[in-house]
Amino acid sequence: MKTVGIVPMILPFHIVAGVLALAFGYVALVAAKGARVHRKSGLLFVFAMVTLSLTGALVAFLSASSISVVAGLLTFYFVTTALLTVRRRFEESHWIDTAAMLFAIAVAILGFKTGSELWNSGRPARIPMFIFGIVSVGTPQVSGATK
Repeated sequence: MKTVGIVPMILPFHIVAGVLALAFGYVALVAAKGARVHRKSGLLFVFAMVTLSLTGALVAFLSASSISVVAGLLTFYFVTTALLTVRRRFEESHWIDTAAMLFAIAVAILGFKTGSELWNSGRPARIPMFIFGIVSVGTPQVSGATK
């Protein structure tokens, strides 16, 4: 299967999502905290960032760039869990916390694996991979433990 032809179709979505994330993020920053404009632009920022991070990770995966795959997946994790902290949650939603924790651990493993593969190559990208792995391991937690 030839995946290189798919990348040009994904890139416009990635670029538009990046531009929208910048615009909505700026509006959310300058709007009064808690105001309707702040909440709406913040939510649109999250959707744009989810699109940006996942399309970036997909393009990196299809281009065999595991460094950017880790960065895109870690960004996706941070954006979605940030949204989960500001949204009202139900008692039954603890499975989401567990799934997010497992996702972060998987990203950490991928980061450490990629860093290990790059270790002997002498490429400077090996250091960020270990940093991404450490950050991924340090962030997951199930929120029900501190009630």
